[in-house]
Amino acid sequence: MRIVDRLEALVTKVSALVDQAESTGASGVMLAAAREVRAGLELLARLTGELDEKPVTTINLLSSPEIQNLTVVLLKALAPYPEARIAAAEALDVIDVEAAS
Repeated sequence: MRIVDRLEALVTKVSALVDQAESTGASGVMLAAAREVRAGLELLARLTGELDEKPVTTINLLSSPEIQNLTVVLLKALAPYPEARIAAAEALDVIDVEAAS
């Protein structure tokens, strides 16, 4: 039996204990069992990938000094070719706008 299946079965059993303790008025037992259910569900969510706690890092390469410098160099190099320079500038603006959204 897989660990996830075993954990699901355990959570089901402890959930039944929560219901039983609640119906008999044993609030201390109910709270303890509820904590165990919560911990089991949290572990189950981690194991199945439903709870992803990995930090998300977004890097905007277009705002890096290297890319900014590359853009300036490219546009300067295209100065003798106005149509190509305009087309390149427009293309870079489109990339910048798409990255911002």
